[in-house]
Amino acid sequence: MTPRLSVVLPTYNRVNWLMEALDSVLEPGLDCEVVVLDNGSGDGTWERLQARAAQDPRIRPLRWEVNNSAEAYPMLLEAARGEYVNFFADDDHMLPGGLARKMAALDAQPGVGMVFSPARCMDPEGRDLGEAAWTVVSPTDFPARSDLFNQLLMQNCMPMPTVLFRRSLAPSADVLRDPRFAPSHDWAFWLDMARRGSVAYLREPTVTLRQHAGQMSEVVGVNEGYFARVCMGIWRYWLLDAEPMAVPSPAVWQGMYQNLAGVLQATFKNDPARIREGLQGLQALRDAHGARLLQRLDAAEAGMPEVFLARPDWSSGEGPRLAAAFQRAFGPEDQVCLALLAAPGTAGAAQAALAARGLPPDPRIRILEPDRLLPVLREFPHLQWTGRGPLQGLRGRRLDAALRAEGGRA
Repeated sequence: MTPRLSVVLPTYNRVNWLMEALDSVLEPGLDCEVVVLDNGSGDGTWERLQARAAQDPRIRPLRWEVNNSAEAYPMLLEAARGEYVNFFADDDHMLPGGLARKMAALDAQPGVGMVFSPARCMDPEGRDLGEAAWTVVSPTDFPARSDLFNQLLMQNCMPMPTVLFRRSLAPSADVLRDPRFAPSHDWAFWLDMARRGSVAYLREPTVTLRQHAGQMSEVVGVNEGYFARVCMGIWRYWLLDAEPMAVPSPAVWQGMYQNLAGVLQATFKNDPARIREGLQGLQALRDAHGARLLQRLDAAEAGMPEVFLARPDWSSGEGPRLAAAFQRAFGPEDQVCLALLAAPGTAGAAQAALAARGLPPDPRIRILEPDRLLPVLREFPHLQWTGRGPLQGLRGRRLDAALRAEGGRA
């Protein structure tokens, strides 16, 4: 019979901590499988694991002869059979009722893709160190939020062992294999999940994280500088490569800067030049994102007919100058129109002013008295007024440039 829940964890030479982790997960009556990968251990883990599985059939032991940590979680995700999946670690503890509470939260809301909670911390001997402040994202539970992606983009606020997710909504295990995201593949995975469905949060912790010198986040993440690199890798993916690309608000950009500054400070404590270089890299990414976003907006607007409206001072020659700039900026293939407003009874004089400038007749340039404006507005859905600040979009920038070439903006 297929279990409702799969708890998956790799282990390597931590047999005693592994047994404690299994004790915390395998609550009586919990409909689950615990898929444990012995990732090439040499401390008797496999024998202990087999003996434990003989006592509790909910344990599915797997073994690799050679350690392959990069492939461990991807393989375990592909091996999971449950409706719900919880990644776990061999050095952590599930708090009593933690899995059942998270399952109940997803059962209650079929549209929610994952649920998480804060975590407590403990020392290597298991002594409680209190709640991890960075894991608290709300003072109360929230049953479903569709906007958590933006908060999660600033930094990974979801401790991996606290997250329970629907396997049917999960991205491919290839996200966990992507070298751009190492060693924070879980962060990339949660971002993908947050784009696929709403997220729920339980304020009371469900997991205790063990803090010790040998954990990956300390050895590789901070000391070797991988966290700074993975921040940039994940941000570069979501801001430049993903479809649809993320568009952070100014507040989210600020949060990203603060997160990166903290990571760089922890990694390069006495090297301000390296910290400065890292922050400059984020600024360069923001510039590239802005340019890419502008390209996307220009492409989206290219197929939409556009009218530029102007109320020129005909006595100073602004009308002819605008018309000349328009003809300089656009060819017959462009879906654009220039509407030059004239006072009642003066359209003929305005047309004569264009002819006096030597401008050839152009059906795209319309001189309109006020009572003739409405039909044009119905014809062109995209409208911009000239003379009210820089024009927007590729076509607006082209007209601005042509105006400057003609002797100044109208």
